[in-house]
Amino acid sequence: MAIELIQMATLIHDDFVDQDTLRRNRPAAWTLEGARRAVLIGDVIFATAIEMMEDIGREDGLAVSHAIAQISKGALYEPLDPLGLTREMESNRLDNKWYEEIIHLKTAVLFGTACHLGAISAGADGNVKEISYRYGLRIGEAYQIADDLKELKQHRLKQLILPQQMAALAPALLYFASEVRPYLLIMLKEGRLELKDRALEFFDVAAELMEKEVERRLTSAVIEIEKDFPDNVYAQLVRKAPSGVIRMFNQS
Repeated sequence: MAIELIQMATLIHDDFVDQDTLRRNRPAAWTLEGARRAVLIGDVIFATAIEMMEDIGREDGLAVSHAIAQISKGALYEPLDPLGLTREMESNRLDNKWYEEIIHLKTAVLFGTACHLGAISAGADGNVKEISYRYGLRIGEAYQIADDLKELKQHRLKQLILPQQMAALAPALLYFASEVRPYLLIMLKEGRLELKDRALEFFDVAAELMEKEVERRLTSAVIEIEKDFPDNVYAQLVRKAPSGVIRMFNQS
């Protein structure tokens, strides 16, 4: 429940920051409640998640508090302003670690914490808790890459993208198709851009590599639990879960 609350709070905040008016085909909270109340509602939900876990136990509370702190940092790393991103790129202040940091903080930490809390609830030892956390991290990384891939494919299909949408995809594009950098700078400065010729090629290259990377991270998740994870009736489920999560996401 705490993980769901954290996810809910981040979506409320994200919709306002990104100025998205819809969430799951319904009006975003800030469009109904106003910006101030929406931000405060998100804050209350965060605090409630911490309070719930603290009531259960100190270790649970620490895990949730750490997750919220990390996710908040991740929101700061995400590019929002096309012109600001352009300045960062032109000054060569961005590298490949940037995307890794974003997917770790934005999504992987939440998945990792969900698995960590499960291990705590089961009374597992410290080693299994750490294994469970890393297992969740790898699944979360794969999930975020799959999410970015789905967005990339949607723009590829429309062959049209706005600067702010391009800024959101920039970390993934730079990570998986670094040759796109000079073209990306041009795209960020345009008001509205048709995707064609060379730009489409880079989108296709990135998409292919992202699909492979999703599979690699899912495999890494299973590898995390192969050595010291308890061999019980749930072991097979734990091995199948990573690919199942991504399959459900892709079908949604």
